[in-house]
Amino acid sequence: MTKKVRRLLIIEEIPKSEKKNESLILEELSSMIMHNKSNIDIEIVTIDRGGKRYLDKFFKKEDNYRPYHYIHLSGHGAEDDHGNFYFSTHDKGYVSPFDFPKGGFKGKTITLSSCELGKKKFIKDFMEHTCADSVVAPVLEIEFEDAALWFAYYYYLVLKKELPVTRAYNAAKNYLKVNSGRMDFFS
Repeated sequence: MTKKVRRLLIIEEIPKSEKKNESLILEELSSMIMHNKSNIDIEIVTIDRGGKRYLDKFFKKEDNYRPYHYIHLSGHGAEDDHGNFYFSTHDKGYVSPFDFPKGGFKGKTITLSSCELGKKKFIKDFMEHTCADSVVAPVLEIEFEDAALWFAYYYYLVLKKELPVTRAYNAAKNYLKVNSGRMDFFS
């Protein structure tokens, strides 16, 4: 019996100057869990230039993200003066829930490794606009190291152990009690 290929797309939008490259940690983990595993496919996209323009262009081309079951966005969360939350790009661009592909995440699990994007206002608009099946995101500010470890363990459970996302989320939440922030699951 052929196992279903599990595909993860990691989009890294943290400025290099911060030296907080979550994708490096996830890439190392992926090389370990993919050893002798032909049913795991992980692609990492690092946005060095273009910021919001690059992200807009990337999501306009459906082939860039359609084949993936899981999409991980690593970057900063930002709040404006009106209490709206955004995925922030290194060129100081703000990506609102409505800037992501309309209906483009149907059938997908999205993880947002970005402070405070788990706030209900952002998540509600994001899920309604993109049709994501589920989203995992921190509700509060979270330390980079805590987020990187949490997501590494979560993806280990989803990809290697092949747990359903809800079970992987609960197991990761219980196993790694994050000191800063709090991860929430939405579906």
